[in-house]
Amino acid sequence: MKQLSALLGQHDDIRFVRIEKGSLRVVTKAARAGFAGQVTRRVSGLTRAQGPQEALRAYARLNEMVAEDGGTARLIRGSAVILHFSGTRVDAARPLRMLDHGFITGKLYAMAQDARGGDVKARIRLASGSNSVSCTASSAVGRHLRSFLFEAVRAHGKGEWERTGDGTWICQSLHIDRVEPVRNVSLRAAIDEIRAAEIEWPDDPLGELDELNDAGGQV
Repeated sequence: MKQLSALLGQHDDIRFVRIEKGSLRVVTKAARAGFAGQVTRRVSGLTRAQGPQEALRAYARLNEMVAEDGGTARLIRGSAVILHFSGTRVDAARPLRMLDHGFITGKLYAMAQDARGGDVKARIRLASGSNSVSCTASSAVGRHLRSFLFEAVRAHGKGEWERTGDGTWICQSLHIDRVEPVRNVSLRAAIDEIRAAEIEWPDDPLGELDELNDAGGQV
């Protein structure tokens, strides 16, 4: 229950109600309206190693405890499963790291350069969560990068990537060689733009793709 409390956060707004019979079921209740949604957002990225450090540590420890019991566990809100504990020990799922080209998307919120005019240092807060990535760039790329400060960008380059226990790759650092702005539009607006495009879609696009593959064509 201590680890679960750290996982959920905001201790004054969480009430442990009871423990049900059968398989161990710890029942909690939000003390104020709307807080359950905040908890859901807090824990939604933990399986991707994204979220507050206190919650990440609690999630790892709960996984270890579940593994010691030889089972699995779930965090449920209503009838929806919002977090799954696979029962994987931390030492049995050590992350794999590699260097490779890729890109990240998020908000560029910090930049700095030393007085000697070397590489530029920057930080990008990922669009997929609260985590940020430490980045570097040459002076030339840095001058271009500066025009996007405090805006959403997609940064390309060679970085260090870490694979978590559930197979997700997380960028740990990135040397930026190219950057581009990202439009922050709603899903509905993006769909409307696609529909407004004057494109003659085939009746059977998958069938035409198969024909191209059979003919050795390229898409």
